[in-house]
Amino acid sequence: MSELKKKIVQRYKERKSIQEQSKKEENEKLSLTVLENEETVTPEHSESDKESDDEESTDLPTLPYLYIDYNDVHINIAKKYGYKTILVKKKEGLTSELMSDIIEGKICKLEHYHIIINCWKVLTKSNLNSFSFDSIDYDAKRFSSNLEEKYKWGNKLYLKERLTKDEKKLFSLFRPGVVDFMKSLYKKGVKIFVTCNSHYNFVRSILIHYNLFRYIEDIVTPSRCGIPHGKTNYSDSYKDGRQINKERVFVCIERHVGRLMSF
Repeated sequence: MSELKKKIVQRYKERKSIQEQSKKEENEKLSLTVLENEETVTPEHSESDKESDDEESTDLPTLPYLYIDYNDVHINIAKKYGYKTILVKKKEGLTSELMSDIIEGKICKLEHYHIIINCWKVLTKSNLNSFSFDSIDYDAKRFSSNLEEKYKWGNKLYLKERLTKDEKKLFSLFRPGVVDFMKSLYKKGVKIFVTCNSHYNFVRSILIHYNLFRYIEDIVTPSRCGIPHGKTNYSDSYKDGRQINKERVFVCIERHVGRLMSF
């Protein structure tokens, strides 16, 4: 074979090898994409999770939101938005077992989710909306004093008279394990949104007092989702301390983060 033919054959083999390698890489990327799109997260606890999964279309990507509440009406709204949900019992809120399962990824893959949590009765032992006010100009030391003496007891003021001085100091508004739970989520890179119908600065002051504010991506109250102190003709209101519109809350959070996430 002449030198010219040898060079032509060699170039042909090299070009073919490059084309085959390129095609192989494209096939691998395609296979990886298909696997990612087909991947599903199977919850192990709440019936609301199972119902939510049944309603999700396999043709649609999983939305990156986990919503936790005791209110089944709000849970159903979250399902309509395509969110994964956990319905907790109002008297129990987030239990230690449930928080542990969330952290361990038994409910969903945390790196693929942001978490939206209703504040009162889910994270806390009491609903403090009756105490709520705009504390923006309130002295932090004075607020903390009032929180310890009055607010944190909520409707359990009778307990205060039964406890010793040290026990009163140890009594927390938040359910056992919540502080460590929020801290663990934060360390894992999970964005946490706390929703509440109380005044933004009131909730913020409470979270600061318990050293939780640093772990929160945002506190979502009515005034944060619309025109402050504005009001519609329906039960929906943008004014803090009044009924909160969960659909507007979800839209507000999605504007902050995005409807979908890419990994």
